[in-house]
Amino acid sequence: MNFHRNEPSTFFPQWNHYLRCDGSPDPSVAQEINTFISLWKEETNETFEEVIQKSKLVLHLIEKLKFILLDTPPYELQTKNIIQYQGSILELQELLHFKFNIATEILLRHASALADLDSGNMEKVIQDENITLYVWANLKKNPRYKNIRFSNTEVGFEIPRILATSNIALRVLHTHYDHVSPLHPVAASLQEDTSAETELVKDQDKTVEEEAVSREPQEEPSQPEEEASSVRGEETEVEVQDAEAPR
Repeated sequence: MNFHRNEPSTFFPQWNHYLRCDGSPDPSVAQEINTFISLWKEETNETFEEVIQKSKLVLHLIEKLKFILLDTPPYELQTKNIIQYQGSILELQELLHFKFNIATEILLRHASALADLDSGNMEKVIQDENITLYVWANLKKNPRYKNIRFSNTEVGFEIPRILATSNIALRVLHTHYDHVSPLHPVAASLQEDTSAETELVKDQDKTVEEEAVSREPQEEPSQPEEEASSVRGEETEVEVQDAEAPR
């Protein structure tokens, strides 16, 4: 791994990641995180338990990227890095949600094997420190079962009679992390802001100079010496003619 000391915003996260040597990708390196995402997209038929296990690493990578964006001084972050980190966060979040949906669908394919002995309907609860999943499938379609409560929990719901006789399933996915709120915008680098302000000041100075020049009084163009001399000569001749007239 190559470390670039001229980029302090990425050097220390990369160095700390290198010291751990846990085999996980470095989320600040585009090639590593893109490879991780591509390989996970290719994995199919994962159980919900397997996705939950993988989600721990995904959530850790997301938190590392958020920490870099929020903890690094703005003047050390380049715009391309901000776009890269925010894009990786969004892609990881979307992929994780997609994996949960696929795993739920796979779970429902085995609904009959997970049927409750008393109600005959499918009930499944999967829980860890980050995720709690509740899945119920109406297998018996018995109108008497309208009040549903998952075993050993306080979670339940009531369905209308028309749904109690329909082929339906219900999922409650409770996350202990925020997967809804959008990312907070991060300011661009201070260097870019400074250069923009400098250009703005230059433009303002140029405008002021142009206005000052336009306000200076313009002098009337002076007549050429030859033209002025001829005018004076004509005036002299006229005076002489007027003086000789009484003769």
